[in-house]
Amino acid sequence: MNRSTLGSTLVWVFLVTALGGAHEVAAQVSGLEVDPTSPCIHQGAVFKVLGRGACMGSLSFGDGTPAAAFDALPFSVTHTYTTVGAYTATVTTDNCGTASLDLDTQFCRPTAGRATKHTIRPQRKAVAIPTIEGVITFGIEPGGAVLIAGKLFGEAPGRVRILGVSGERNLELDSWSSGAVQGRVPADVVPICPTGDLIVETAAGGSSRPWRVQVPLETKKLPATDVQVVSCGTDGNENRCNNTGDDGDLCVSVLFPPWFVGLDREGKLLGEPSPAAVGIHSNCWGAVGDDSGTDTYRIALKNGWVLDSAQFLSSVPDGEGSTTPPSGTLPAGFVQGASSWQPAIGWSVTPNDAVIYNLYVTIRGPACASHK
Repeated sequence: MNRSTLGSTLVWVFLVTALGGAHEVAAQVSGLEVDPTSPCIHQGAVFKVLGRGACMGSLSFGDGTPAAAFDALPFSVTHTYTTVGAYTATVTTDNCGTASLDLDTQFCRPTAGRATKHTIRPQRKAVAIPTIEGVITFGIEPGGAVLIAGKLFGEAPGRVRILGVSGERNLELDSWSSGAVQGRVPADVVPICPTGDLIVETAAGGSSRPWRVQVPLETKKLPATDVQVVSCGTDGNENRCNNTGDDGDLCVSVLFPPWFVGLDREGKLLGEPSPAAVGIHSNCWGAVGDDSGTDTYRIALKNGWVLDSAQFLSSVPDGEGSTTPPSGTLPAGFVQGASSWQPAIGWSVTPNDAVIYNLYVTIRGPACASHK
């Protein structure tokens, strides 16, 4: 089955059936209103709890007076404040959602011979906050199908934002209801590399918390071209680190294959895969004393890529040279899951011999983003 399509009708029937409960909202609070918006003290103000269906709950007026109970929506009640101030009215229910509204009361002075005049301001309305409860998808990828289940999405279509590493896009909607949204990831999202963060925004302006959908990851070998050589020891007659350094006298190179050939766990020559760091240092015949030094490399990853594993292999003449660390162990500082590492490799070699080492590094990260 193509991962970038909705799949067969049978698959989607199963998905929609599995989330059937999310499509049917028996009752829910959709908002709270007060008229007038700035009530006069000692005069009644009408509160309206918006919504539908059988719903057990209460409306608190924020002034210490008893809350008004209700068992169905919509619900209206008149309340009188006695003090000028700022109050928060709050709707609380068992399973129909919540809503709140901030308001300011005022003193309204009667005018002789005519009724009290109120300044009418635009009515403030509490916005229901949508909640994502589950997402079914084959992965956030170009053209991929997405089914989002939750509540308080509203009947009118809003939008679903897809947040990415370098930008964001909107889900292409196929259907929208108060409990479920179905759509597709745009086919041309490759340039923004989506991370899989989804946010539902309702037509009324409510916004859900981000929901993280798993991003397709991959692992791969880090090539030497993406590793910086900080320093390469110069004490030998030939010193090479990732194809940098000097060829020197090449006095014992005939005893070894080309410097870029890899080694297996026993030090046998491989050739593939290419290591992240390769070093060779030789000491010519007739030289006085051992040659030694330290090679340092820098690895820096970005866009969510991290270190996954590493392996260090070295080949040295028996009793005639060494590396630090020894073959089969790792240079200090490696942390799985870190985005950077600066390995340092010490070496020494006696006259008429050479030392070769290979450092393999595997990295893990989002397939749609570059590690460099």
